[in-house]
Amino acid sequence: MFDSWQWLAGTYWYVPAVSLLAPLFSRNRKRPMWLSDQTVWQIMGYKNGYCWGYAAVRMEPAAGGESAQPVAQVLTASVTPEGNVYMTFMPVNPSGGSPGNVGIGHMRWRDGAWTAQMQMSSTPSDDALLLHWANMVQCGPGDAAWQQLPGTSQSVPAFLESAGLPVPKQPPSPRPKKHS
Repeated sequence: MFDSWQWLAGTYWYVPAVSLLAPLFSRNRKRPMWLSDQTVWQIMGYKNGYCWGYAAVRMEPAAGGESAQPVAQVLTASVTPEGNVYMTFMPVNPSGGSPGNVGIGHMRWRDGAWTAQMQMSSTPSDDALLLHWANMVQCGPGDAAWQQLPGTSQSVPAFLESAGLPVPKQPPSPRPKKHS
């Protein structure tokens, strides 16, 4: 029953350029501050409707400036047979980081490939709220984004490595066909 999403194991996902902007709201500002949020998921395993792995997240002012290092997070998720997704992210190094974030979404078949349409909110400090939604896209070594992630000058392996995450030697899982 839950095997329809087992292909997620061994996949990598990223935020496409069109979805990088995320507003950061604060009590002290009348308008949001816009951040660029590049996130890479490395899904290591799947069983019975659950998957797990890591995420590397880099947020920095969208207007440019100093480049931030990606932060490593542990990723856990449940995926229903219908494709509803519930994800949690916990910092690998909890000192100075947020306690964890939750993302909700749905797997959608768009333009001949699966996307994970996700929404999240987090509270990076006592007076700030960050919102973000994106159609996360799967990628692999033959893709332009694998060589250079949108909004960065790094490849997917370099981005993961700079967050302190291991980069597996095996190639990513192939893209699946749509199933019913």
